[in-house]
Amino acid sequence: MTKMIKTIILSLCLAVSSLSLNARAQDERAYTDGPVTDVTYIQVEYGHFEEYIDWLNSTWKPTMEAYKKAGLIIDYKVFRLTPKSPDQPNIILWITFKNGMAASRFRTRPEWAGMNTENFWAVN
Repeated sequence: MTKMIKTIILSLCLAVSSLSLNARAQDERAYTDGPVTDVTYIQVEYGHFEEYIDWLNSTWKPTMEAYKKAGLIIDYKVFRLTPKSPDQPNIILWITFKNGMAASRFRTRPEWAGMNTENFWAVN
């Protein structure tokens, strides 16, 4: 009888330990990090839209091209919006990164600090 109890207890212990191993295997991520897109809505002040577009073409776009060539970003886009009211954005800047880590590293780079659109007739 004691041998049978020991066998049952041993079987239960093995069953419980196999459940915990299965739980650890489920903790592993079943996905991979994908691209992350940073979207910035810009409201250019009235009368400065053409100046802002000139700045985008002369400074921002060549900088984004250099970052893309260096592998810091995957892609970038500029969208022009037609706002329904004066307090809505009229431009979207869209920068796509390889993953979230690349986006956070990019945002902390000193070069990015100079790209602050708030200094250029815009309200974020």
